[in-house]
Amino acid sequence: MLGGTLSTVAIREAASADFRAIASLSRGSNPAPVTAYPTERLKNAPACLVATLGEMVVGFVALDYSFYGNGFIPILFVAETARRSGVGTSLMRAIEHKCKTPKLFTSTNESNIPMRSLLAAIGFEPSGIIHNLDEGDPEVVYIRKAGARAA
Repeated sequence: MLGGTLSTVAIREAASADFRAIASLSRGSNPAPVTAYPTERLKNAPACLVATLGEMVVGFVALDYSFYGNGFIPILFVAETARRSGVGTSLMRAIEHKCKTPKLFTSTNESNIPMRSLLAAIGFEPSGIIHNLDEGDPEVVYIRKAGARAA
């Protein structure tokens, strides 16, 4: 458990040895986020960053350009033991710097209050809603423009 010691967490590019740990992060929680964006896609993503605590991978984020040619964060995942400690914020800030387009998008289910709160706290703005991906739980699309992103 992190216990709020964000200073001991490092953010770096994912190495080939990290993908086994990434795949196992969802064990013990809902595996949908990791299986929805398979490891092979992570390996081929323009950017994939991991958060580590010592030698242990405690979170990851990916960036691609699949959303109409714009930067898109298809997945952010933080181990349950590392949540609410700043790991997600650190990963999102770091991936923002990797984006090469003026617009950076991401999305989450309307019911995912922790992620929606994180996005609001770091300056992402709602940009639209997609219905019928998950029945009864619309996907909310968010944007952060280059001028608003962390310098």
